[in-house]
Amino acid sequence: MTKPKPEQQVVLAGYSDRLSARPGETVKFQVSYNCSSKNDDENAVNVQARLTQSICADPNPKGPGMEERDASSWFEPLTFPARHQSWNIGSWAVSSLPIVVVDAAAAELLQVHIWCLPTLLPCDHDQYLWSWGPLNMFISCQGLVHVACATTGTSARTQDDDKETGSSNTSQQHQPITIVSSQKALIPHKWYKICLDIQQASASVRLTMTTGSVSDTPHIITEQFGMSDDGGEPNRLSIDNIFSINDRFSLSTNGTFNGKIEAPMVLLDGQVLASWNLSDDMTSWSIPPATGKNDTNNGGSLILHNAPTRAVTGRLWNGSEMNWQRRPDQYAAIYFHDDDVYDFQWETDFEWTIPKDCPSGIYIMRIELENKNAKDKNENQFDQTPFYDAMPIFVCAPEPSLSLEHTERQTKICILVSTFTYVLYGNHARPDFDPSWLDRIKEWNAYPNNPAIYKAYGQSTYNYHSDGVSGICHASHKRPLFNLRPGYQTFGNSTCSGLRHFPADSHLIAWFHNKNIPYEIITDDELDREGAAAIRGYQCLVTGTHPEYHTENTLNALTEYRDVCGGNIAYLGGNGFYWRIVRHAEDPSLLEIRRAEGGIRAWASEPGEYYSAFDGTYGGLWRRCGRPPQQLVGVGFTAQGTFVSLPYQRVCRDPAFDWLFVGIKEANDDKNDSVLGDFGYSGHGAAGFELDRVDPRSIHVGKHNAEQEAEGRIVVLAQSVQDQGDPPKFVLVPEEVLTHLTILSGGTTDEAKRADMIYWKPSRQSGQVFSTGSICFCGSLPWNNFDNSISKLLENVIGKFTEKTQNSVACARELE
Repeated sequence: MTKPKPEQQVVLAGYSDRLSARPGETVKFQVSYNCSSKNDDENAVNVQARLTQSICADPNPKGPGMEERDASSWFEPLTFPARHQSWNIGSWAVSSLPIVVVDAAAAELLQVHIWCLPTLLPCDHDQYLWSWGPLNMFISCQGLVHVACATTGTSARTQDDDKETGSSNTSQQHQPITIVSSQKALIPHKWYKICLDIQQASASVRLTMTTGSVSDTPHIITEQFGMSDDGGEPNRLSIDNIFSINDRFSLSTNGTFNGKIEAPMVLLDGQVLASWNLSDDMTSWSIPPATGKNDTNNGGSLILHNAPTRAVTGRLWNGSEMNWQRRPDQYAAIYFHDDDVYDFQWETDFEWTIPKDCPSGIYIMRIELENKNAKDKNENQFDQTPFYDAMPIFVCAPEPSLSLEHTERQTKICILVSTFTYVLYGNHARPDFDPSWLDRIKEWNAYPNNPAIYKAYGQSTYNYHSDGVSGICHASHKRPLFNLRPGYQTFGNSTCSGLRHFPADSHLIAWFHNKNIPYEIITDDELDREGAAAIRGYQCLVTGTHPEYHTENTLNALTEYRDVCGGNIAYLGGNGFYWRIVRHAEDPSLLEIRRAEGGIRAWASEPGEYYSAFDGTYGGLWRRCGRPPQQLVGVGFTAQGTFVSLPYQRVCRDPAFDWLFVGIKEANDDKNDSVLGDFGYSGHGAAGFELDRVDPRSIHVGKHNAEQEAEGRIVVLAQSVQDQGDPPKFVLVPEEVLTHLTILSGGTTDEAKRADMIYWKPSRQSGQVFSTGSICFCGSLPWNNFDNSISKLLENVIGKFTEKTQNSVACARELE
């Protein structure tokens, strides 16, 4: 692994061990102060922590503005010593036990074999394939393979504070000396078997490189051990030192290798001393020895660090099988990256045990350097320098009792906070970032740190790894996530607020506060772990702007809530319920995404790598897994554009749905109820950026009963006005395209590029569904101090959906 340099770090950063918690539970906070930065102040040795409640996270001075309220009654402000905490960048593996050469004096031949496929050549640093005792093998910047050996009595790899880092520590020893090197550079994206043979009697070392192809001639280099005398004290390389190794074995030592590794093996006199089948225990971060037992000599299990990618195609993959569970021999490789980083493993600086009477809501733990901002602060005043951080904590309602007499909630409304989506976008380094964005960030006093600048904190699943060919498929919140901060701007060049995700969702939170409508929150985490029990008893569940990523458990819970509990769903976003993700059983904070078969995506999974390593399920779009978004909320992703929005045009004049449009004429300046949302802080309109529409065929996937299909016809209330841009502002999603003339759902491309606002009651027993079909809908809510047609429309929906129903009362009985 490597450590980030001071210039790669922000001055002050923190994260919490969990994003959400209930009253009575404890949240731990980890903080680091980059005291080596050029902004260092010797007097700033303490950090202050204080708690606020977040109402609005939009820094736009022409918009609703940032609003936070003092929450010191729930957390007494405190001060603690500032300290620096570093982290390891890059993934690696290390054996849990040493590999021991028994009866070394009688041994004749020691061998280390490995298969590798490098993906980043040339490279700006040496890439270590493996290390064992004084020996290590690495690929130079130019792609040549070298074997190095430390001098007598030293080790090329040492344990770093018992953290099993597999790191090299040469600060107190001589630098390892290269004993053999290839004369032929490796070609990237090509498999090689690289063998090291050391003969004790002749004190010779041989390096063999082969691709395994009968048409390729093996590349063989042989050297002798000897003296190294540059006029000073000689460095004697002792063959005895090699044959008396008693140390652990590591792969991708120091986390420096980019590429795939397969079939590592250590042999003594032709007999296997230690080996690992890297397809074994695929869903775990621990790989058992190929011998099947952890004895004291064979190295034990191979422990993986920083989540290298598993379930990737190996050297034997030939395209005949796409599922690693059926042919694990074709998936016996692990993909290491020098920028893998998911859990910083910082030590805890302070904790917050949430009081039993703390209201549900979104809270911000603000930390700042003492003496950096000495001025007094009121509840709406925010830091003017980058010497702070602001960590959101989502406080859920107390866990309800399962007994029937406790099914009533304190509020009628539950807001689902899309923490899975927040994390998978976490630290998205946008390719269109420009330093000029920093000027407006400073002018607006927006959140100052951008992941496009500070990439050492790990990037998002919307970025590529440093090798430029593999997309990042893992994500975790156990590190500072800069775009999960109040005041963070995603689009720094936009003419509107330019917000997405958490800051964009705050427009909805601010609306509830403005209307004095009580609410409680729940996050994806509780929904995944607890199922429908987490939201039962609420009459209405409201989503934010972009609930894109879901597990099977969260979709099951929402479906049960709607169909069994009779709960109403207000889906106020776009491109929701789109990608399938998986949580790791050993560490649920770690998420995995496989971007398979179509979809708007920043990168594509390689053929043969569509199945998740975490649980073996097929990845990609939920639509490809037989669960399109239309089945849950009536609409699904259809078009994406630049960050611009259009208004809706009312299309429903059925008197049965006039209740939705009560007060709309009065709210519009032109006293007309035909046009809705030709304004807003997200793209200057209510229907924009990512659009969803109705597709009846998707709703009825798997249904063959005519009576079932006749139930619950969707009512389209309004549609976005047609895109008249030249060139068009929106493009059709790739999964809809069949040819240049035809699309999957029929009709024309122009017709399909629209947002459908709908009302739907899927069955007589189910709850109601209202969907906006637009990711920008909530950005219109604060317009004109929340007095506008979109705000009034939502007020009508919430009023209707929180009426008492028999289904919601019977929810607990149905669940039990």
